[in-house]
Amino acid sequence: MNKVFSDQSLLSAAGAAEMLGVTPQAVRDLIASGELDAQRIGRMFVLSRSQVERLTRAPRPVGRPLAPATAWRLVGVLSGRSPGSLGTDRPLRLREQLCRGSAAELAARLRVRARPQALDITTGTWRRLLEDPRIVPSGAGLSLTLDAYIAAAALPDVVERYGLRPTTDLGGGGLVVLRAVPRSVPASLAPRRPRTPEVVQLLDAIESADPDRHTEGALAFADLWQARCAALSV
Repeated sequence: MNKVFSDQSLLSAAGAAEMLGVTPQAVRDLIASGELDAQRIGRMFVLSRSQVERLTRAPRPVGRPLAPATAWRLVGVLSGRSPGSLGTDRPLRLREQLCRGSAAELAARLRVRARPQALDITTGTWRRLLEDPRIVPSGAGLSLTLDAYIAAAALPDVVERYGLRPTTDLGGGGLVVLRAVPRSVPASLAPRRPRTPEVVQLLDAIESADPDRHTEGALAFADLWQARCAALSV
């Protein structure tokens, strides 16, 4: 079986593994964890080349994985909330997790905040989605790609209600990326309407398949991270 399909925008798990310099099993693990979105065709996984290229640019997480709730607490601190106001009994530990290493390493570890699902939408559906109180727009969408957050428990009903269809074609039109916030994240930490905070929009941009958006997001996130850590050290 060829590693690369005749459609050059698609890859098999073996082709993705070759691009990432890992084993096919490692790619399947990334699919299972939600870091890579894939469709199954027969016994094979099919992935979009653009999202695999995104991972080649992104740093790999360093150290122990964060719990999703901890990731959202760190997002809260980056957004200006005090560590002690985020439902933790170890605010000093939270500051240490935030400011150690580099901004790029932190951004990689914060990917656990939500599991992205790329979905095809029909004309006019995005406006209807925005009216649904369960949807929190991110405001960081490309011209043909729209980002929003939703509680994982609500995602199946939203997908069914609005006729959304999973896709791996990140280069196509009519695409929405719904980022499912894990059930383990308290409502007090999850993003709320009307829109996600700036730091979340920057993280979305860093994870984008678009190189320019990725670079702009990474630079802005690094500036925000440095400023916040400097303020916490005073």
